[in-house]
Amino acid sequence: MIISVGWEEVAFEPPSSSLVMKNDKTQERNKRAVAKSNKETRHTFGRSRPGVSLPAPPPLAEMPENYGRLLEELKQRITTERLRVTMAANAAMVLLYWDIGQAILKWQESEGWGARVIDRLSNDLSKAFPDMRGLSPRNLKYMRAFAEAWPNRAIVQQLAAQIPWFHNCLLLDKTQDVSTREWYIRATIEHGWSRNVLAIQIAAQAHKRQGKAVTNFRATLPPADSDMAAFNLDFLCIHPFRDGNGRVSRLLLLLQCYHLGYEVGRYISVERLIEQNKERYYETLEQSSEGWHEAKHDPWPYVNYLLYTLKTAYREFEDRVGQIASPKGAKSEMVLNAIRAQRGEFRLVDIERACPGVGREWIRVLLADLKKSGEVKCRGKGPAARWVYKGRKGSTLK
Repeated sequence: MIISVGWEEVAFEPPSSSLVMKNDKTQERNKRAVAKSNKETRHTFGRSRPGVSLPAPPPLAEMPENYGRLLEELKQRITTERLRVTMAANAAMVLLYWDIGQAILKWQESEGWGARVIDRLSNDLSKAFPDMRGLSPRNLKYMRAFAEAWPNRAIVQQLAAQIPWFHNCLLLDKTQDVSTREWYIRATIEHGWSRNVLAIQIAAQAHKRQGKAVTNFRATLPPADSDMAAFNLDFLCIHPFRDGNGRVSRLLLLLQCYHLGYEVGRYISVERLIEQNKERYYETLEQSSEGWHEAKHDPWPYVNYLLYTLKTAYREFEDRVGQIASPKGAKSEMVLNAIRAQRGEFRLVDIERACPGVGREWIRVLLADLKKSGEVKCRGKGPAARWVYKGRKGSTLK
């Protein structure tokens, strides 16, 4: 075919029929791809690039009706499997420790080896397995004592291997006979006791008060507030965060209190009470956490401190309730008496502490009235202001 373009003639060959059919198929395929893409659009994060995409989850509302059932089923399966793997790993580790202890015991009995062999064995095993913990001389001695206390491996697999290793170490230290040890192991398995809780139950001799059966167990154990305080100590000793563990532990304490029915924290600041007595807080925490990693600690100093703090909170709450029920004008009289009882300089916060349940603004109003009458004198401004009680006019009291 000849086409005339301006003054020139150009030869033009029309596309072949095969090429036209190929283009038609390509267009049809592209149309189908676009239709499929419009039907099920995938969300992506950020800017999309050819061949590269970061898929984003679609909204939950766009999911099929039974999607929630599938999700819960898989979550339950994963949780169960993780727990099974953890329990299996713990049992395998406890059995390994029994095997090591049994081997040490056998060689020491046959060859008459002493503690120096254990020290050397710990050093060589730690070098051979640098990524493995629990090979210290102290722990190797626990393994030997563990094998000596449980000579039958089958019983170890059925009982002792079902609780963590440091629970077993605690039982070796605190109990003497096999039957008592078995009782605490079964109770730990049934009730999921932490190591601190187990230590409290042993100290309270729960097995003697309950007997050999684990039935009606909860009715005879020490109160749940001891367990709560022991859990709080465990959290602080684990120290899961780089910063803020103390604050998180006190929030957990409040949450546990609410679950146990102790709701005084809604009205009295337990955080403030701990802050006011923080020297004792750190002292008892240090006492109870010493030896925690070796299961040699005494949880009672910290437990008693927390229970005393809760008791103090309830006393303060009772005082506040009594003040609310007092006759009209009783709060003003209480504030005035607190101010007049001051000797030397005092701050607004000192009067607040002496008058729980009285608002700061009301104290300021009364201080302003006394200032006008000349009974008090203010030095400075703001929260750091210092006040001095000068005495009533016409009175010799200073």
